Amino acid sequence: MALPRALIIALTFLMMASAVATIRAAQEPQTSMDVPSILSDTHGYDFGPYMNLLTNRIRAKWYEAMPDAARQGQKGRVVLIFTVLRNGAIQNLRIVASSGTQSLDEAAMNAVQSASPFSALPEEFRDNHIDLEFAFKYNQR
Repeated sequence: MALPRALIIALTFLMMASAVATIRAAQEPQTSMDVPSILSDTHGYDFGPYMNLLTNRIRAKWYEAMPDAARQGQKGRVVLIFTVLRNGAIQNLRIVASSGTQSLDEAAMNAVQSASPFSALPEEFRDNHIDLEFAFKYNQR
């Protein structure tokens, strides 16, 4: 039984699209960020909405500048600590756990630097800063 020409074309297109999607998925690094930790006393203030915005901003900058090493499957985990001041500026950005690969460490540092300054700390929060810890994972779960 012969298949109609339109069906053959449709099946061929679907197979090609699936192959392209598989190739693209293989080229994209498996990356994730652990839930960031607030290291300072929050005095009971709910930083959930503020942290979501800050995390999304950092994540977007991190994905934009993903290093080739990560795309080639290099594994690693980088942990950064930094301070967000009342006006949203950062200070004391530092690596507290290196991935062991310079390009992975630099990408994490650059993500935070290029995402800042952040929104000012909420007026209802009493202190002048918060200290944060972020972990960036490359090709790890």
